[in-house]
Amino acid sequence: MKERLLFISSYVPYPPIGGAYQRTYNLLRRAALDYDVYFVGFEKDNSDRMNIGILKEFCKDAISYRLPEDWSQLSLIFKLIFNIFSIRPFTVTKYYKKRIVMDLQRFIRQTNISILHIDMIDLADYLNDFMAAKNILTHHNVESQLYRRTAQYSQNPLKKIFWYIQYLKMRRYEKKMCTRFTQNACVSEIDRMTFSHIAPNALFHIVPNGVDIDYFHNNSKVVSKKDIIFIGSLDWPANLDAIEFYRSSIWPEIKRLNVDITLKVIGKTRDNRKLPEITGSGIEYLGFVKDIRPYVWSSLAFIVPLRIGGGTRLKILDAMAMGIPVISTSIGCEGIEVSNRHNIIIADTAKDFAIEIRRISEDAALRKQLSQQGRSLVESRYSWETIYGELRMLYQS
Repeated sequence: MKERLLFISSYVPYPPIGGAYQRTYNLLRRAALDYDVYFVGFEKDNSDRMNIGILKEFCKDAISYRLPEDWSQLSLIFKLIFNIFSIRPFTVTKYYKKRIVMDLQRFIRQTNISILHIDMIDLADYLNDFMAAKNILTHHNVESQLYRRTAQYSQNPLKKIFWYIQYLKMRRYEKKMCTRFTQNACVSEIDRMTFSHIAPNALFHIVPNGVDIDYFHNNSKVVSKKDIIFIGSLDWPANLDAIEFYRSSIWPEIKRLNVDITLKVIGKTRDNRKLPEITGSGIEYLGFVKDIRPYVWSSLAFIVPLRIGGGTRLKILDAMAMGIPVISTSIGCEGIEVSNRHNIIIADTAKDFAIEIRRISEDAALRKQLSQQGRSLVESRYSWETIYGELRMLYQS
């Protein structure tokens, strides 16, 4: 008889497009072969009500909830105001609902859960209600570090203050909650070391991000390559900041170098008011696309000009698996076992980033080397089969 696993996520990970969605979906599918998985997620758009049915095809059961704050600007504003008087981070108060606890208790009343896996620190309060014999918390990023970096680069004084307060709240919350879980899974050695300073009495293990190396394969038939590409949800502040960095700082350097190239941006946004921020200045916005592979295959390079972030970027692994050279900031490739100028190009200033874009556009031998070595790295280290093996060790420990 299989052990029963309750898996709580802040989203419904289907379709598996985007970093966290890919990770959760691929690990869930593999966990369902070894455990009876009961999945709980939160709906971000109308399609999630239908997408939860896809998860039921391999999970023992799956259920989703809708949060008012994700669907109503008024609810979101009220929640933000009330959070001023809370010692907990805004995202924690947003996700924890007593009505959901009561409903879930009915949902699993007849189920003897032996493993609780909470997929994000924002959901950690549910440990109080569903503690099992083994309790695992995944950290996709060091959230407090992410908040601090967001405050650092924010140009709006009110947003800067908000994010710094959230950083202080989250750091305190991480220190408190990490020690209450039997195991904490983080995605890189850098994150593990950071968490060890935040919560020295907690146990942290590395379960890296991965890539579907069969789906994201190299396509040698595409020989006509032009332009560069960026992929990421534009509802995430770090990605918006990356586009702003490119538009305001990198693009003027590219023009100075007289490089004829266009940046194609793929990523969904629920707020069309952001579109003026991500168009013009050598940028072509393509919106959401169902299959990113043809766009990546036809690109000279995949760029990651991130100044804010944490965890590891699955989109870098996807690009490497497809044999596309990657140019990234140090923060953009943080946590991935890359080697500069061997399987990736790292550039941290706008001038250096522009120079490397020009070099990639002119040097076919360099593009071939980065393509081959990037693909070799993900095959040896970042396949989902390898990653799930490390997660299963935590389930069994």
